[in-house]
Amino acid sequence: MRAKASSKRSLSTGTREALLCERPSKSPKATMRNVALDMGAPLNLESRLRLSHGGLCLRVDFSARLGRRYGRFERGKRRPRNPKEADEMSGILRVGGRERAHVARGLGGGRLGLRAPLRRVLLGAAAALCALACSKPPPPTATQVCFTLNASPSLNYYDGQSHVVVLYVYPLESALAFDAANVEDLLGGGTLAGAVGKPREITVAPGQQVTFDEQFSLATTHVGLVADYYRAPGDPPGTRKASIAAKCAKESRPTVVLSARDLLVK
Repeated sequence: MRAKASSKRSLSTGTREALLCERPSKSPKATMRNVALDMGAPLNLESRLRLSHGGLCLRVDFSARLGRRYGRFERGKRRPRNPKEADEMSGILRVGGRERAHVARGLGGGRLGLRAPLRRVLLGAAAALCALACSKPPPPTATQVCFTLNASPSLNYYDGQSHVVVLYVYPLESALAFDAANVEDLLGGGTLAGAVGKPREITVAPGQQVTFDEQFSLATTHVGLVADYYRAPGDPPGTRKASIAAKCAKESRPTVVLSARDLLVK
């Protein structure tokens, strides 16, 4: 009776396929299978090794599978029980149907190698952001003043027609002297107590809209506005001057209206 005996068995350093020929089994106490296991399968072994004894032939395929399926394990480690455990132990990465343990190791090493530079970059960026957020802004060197100026189409109306108006803007460290001063004394840009510089002049035409945005001395707290309207003898004085805070709030900047005869601040 012919016995069919074929098996596959892995050796400690790689996959070795042991195929038993269909011949009468006349193996001695130490079978050819044990002989193959005891050989240790060195890496320079021929690709196909045939061992025969008593009609029993053993075919061991070393190089074709060596290191592909089970990987290469360090000496002293136990042999994996199955292919799945071998893959887990060796960290094999499957690429194109083949297993490459060194690829997996290379990817892991590259990942570790990138951590230190990336950490340094992140720490540097965080330090720069903290420095920008925690640093105090430089102190201002001037006072910014802005307002919108709207002129009426009938601006400075006399003799049956409109005329231009010259507006004087006084930088003030205090508005008390300006508010108490006479308009006639302020026209022409005369000197004034409490002023921190010469006034600036703006010539406004009828119906014109002007956006005033200028810098004054850092000591400026208010600006005084004086409009040079024409006044005939006996005309009521009307309103020709006003003072506003020296600031520049774009969301709520004041509006100065030059009507036909008066200056108004809204």
